[in-house]
Amino acid sequence: VAVLGSITAKNLFGDEDPVGKSIRITNRPFQVVGVLMAKGQSLTGRDQDDNVYIPITTSERQITGNQFPGSIRYM
Repeated sequence: VAVLGSITAKNLFGDEDPVGKSIRITNRPFQVVGVLMAKGQSLTGRDQDDNVYIPITTSERQITGNQFPGSIRYM
C-alpha cells in the first residue's frame, strides 16, 4: 500500500481520485490507500506534499533490499 502527498497525487493522476489505483515503485505495484492534505513547505524549505509513503518494513524487504530489518528509521 502507499499514501501519496497531494502534489504527487496531482502529478500522477491529475484530477482523478487515486485511491484504489496502483502505482509502481522500482517496478513493484503499490495500491494507493490515501492522499494527504496539502501542507506546503517545511521550515527547512522542503516540499511536504511531494512524497510517497509506504510501510517501512516493505521498503526494507522490497525496495532497499536491507539485510538488517529494523535498521532503517527514516528516509
